[in-house]
Amino acid sequence: MARPAASVLALAAVLFLVVGPASATGNTGQVTVFWGRNKAEGSLREACDTGTYTFAVISFLSVFGHGKTSLDLSGHPIAGIGDDVKHCQSKSIMVFLSIGGFGHQYSLPTAQAATDLADYLWFAYLAGHRADVHRPFGEVELDGIDLFIDQGPADHYDVMAMRLWSYNKQFRARVPAQMSATTRCRYPDRRLERALATGVITRINVRFYGDDYCAAYWQKEWDKWTAAFPGSGIYFGLPASEQTVGYVHPKNLYYGVIPVVQKAANYAGIMIWDRRFELVLRTTDQAASDRSRVVARNQLAMAALASWRAASVLALICLAGPAAAAGNKTGQVTVFWGRNKDEGTLREACDTGLYTMVIMSFLDVYGHGRYHLDLSGHPLAGIGDDIKHCQYKGVPVSLSIGGFGTGYSLPSKQAALDLFEHLWNSYFGGNKPGVHRPFGDAWLDGVDLFLEHGTAADRYDVLALELAKHNIRGGPGKPLHLTATPRCTFPPAAYLKRA
Repeated sequence: MARPAASVLALAAVLFLVVGPASATGNTGQVTVFWGRNKAEGSLREACDTGTYTFAVISFLSVFGHGKTSLDLSGHPIAGIGDDVKHCQSKSIMVFLSIGGFGHQYSLPTAQAATDLADYLWFAYLAGHRADVHRPFGEVELDGIDLFIDQGPADHYDVMAMRLWSYNKQFRARVPAQMSATTRCRYPDRRLERALATGVITRINVRFYGDDYCAAYWQKEWDKWTAAFPGSGIYFGLPASEQTVGYVHPKNLYYGVIPVVQKAANYAGIMIWDRRFELVLRTTDQAASDRSRVVARNQLAMAALASWRAASVLALICLAGPAAAAGNKTGQVTVFWGRNKDEGTLREACDTGLYTMVIMSFLDVYGHGRYHLDLSGHPLAGIGDDIKHCQYKGVPVSLSIGGFGTGYSLPSKQAALDLFEHLWNSYFGGNKPGVHRPFGDAWLDGVDLFLEHGTAADRYDVLALELAKHNIRGGPGKPLHLTATPRCTFPPAAYLKRA
C-alpha cells in the first residue's frame, strides 16, 4: 500500500528546506546526489533533468593504486555518459567523479602511487589531454574529484590531493580540478584526515547514516565537522532509503534537522545517497504527493515573501506551481542584478539560493569607441570576488549589454568587432595589455543582449557570431553563453532577430 502523502519523498522535503527556512535566514544550500550505483536509476541526463540537484557525483572509480584502474557504474553503459555530462553542465549542474567506494581493490601505498593516480585522473577525466591516456567519457571534462575512501589505511591521499590541485595553477580564470570528500560521520575520519588537512578539499559530504551512534548524536558530530573546516562547505548526508539507519522522516528533517544545521556559516546543503532510492520513492508516491508538494512549496514561497524581494519569490512560485505538478517539467530562475544600489550585493543575491543564473546590467554605452558600465552606484571593488563566489556555488554570471538608455548602437561590422574585442579582453578570457578589467581576473560566463532600441542596420549578428567562435578559444569546460532578453511581442525587432 502506498505511503500517505505526508510521508513521501525525503528529497522533496529537502528542497522545501533549501528554499524555505534556510533562505529566510540567508543561509541556503544545494543538493548533491550520488549516481551510478544501480542501473535502474535511469541515466545521468535524466537525473539532471529532474531540476532537483545542483551537483551530481558519478560513483565509483573503484580500482586504483597498483597500476590498474577500473570504473564501476553498476552496468550503466559508458557510451553516452560524456554527452550526459555536457548536458548536466549546460544546466549549471557540476559533475564530479568519486573514487573509492565500498570495495577492497583500491589503495595508495606509496607517494608515487598517489602521484600516478592524480596524473591519471587529470588526463583521463579532467582538463588534461594526452594522446596515450584513454578518456572513458570522451573529450568532456568533469568538474572535480570526490574522495569516498571507506576501506583500507589512510595511505597517501594527501599527496594525491596536492598533486591534483597543483594542476590548477596553470589556469587563471577557473579551477578545473576541484575536490570534495565524502566522509563517515564520526569526526575525525582517519582515512581522510591527512587529505582534509591539506586545505584543498572545498566540499565535504558527511554521511550521517549507516551508524547507530550518528543517528543518535548527529548534532554533536555536525558541530565538530563544521568547526574543524570553516573554509570548506559541509553537506549533511542523508539516505533516501527508509531501510537505512539514519533515514529521517521528511517532517523531522524539516522541523528538527535543517533549522539546526543551517545555522553553521559553512553549511553548504544536502547530500542524497543515492539516486536509485530517491527515484523509487519519487515513482511510488508521485500521484499522492503532487498536490501536497505544490501546496507546501507555495506556502514556503509565501512565507519567504516577507523576507525577500517580490520578483525572486514570484519566480520561485512559478517554478514550484502547476507546471511542476502537471508534467514534472521544472526550470531555472534567472535574476537581473545591478539596477538599484539598495538591492544588496551580487554575493548576497547568490547566497539566497533562489537563483540559478544572475545577469549583471548594463554595459549601456558602446559602438562609437567609448564604453560605459552602469551598475546603479554599486562599487566595482569586490564584484570580482562576488562573481567567483557565485560561480563557486554553481551560479553562472552574465553581463547584459544595452538597456533603456540611448548611448549604444552597432552601426557597422567594425563596430561589432570592436565591441567583441572590448568584451573579450575586459570581461572574459582575453588578456590584451593595456585593457582595463573592471572585475579583475574574474571571468564572466556569458553575454546577454537587452536591446531596447536600435535599427535594422545594427550588426548584433556579427557580435553574436564572433562571441560564439571564441568559445573554442575560451578553453574546454568554460563555454561563453549567449542569451537575449527580447520584448514579449513576436517576432522580435529586426536588429535582434538577425542576432
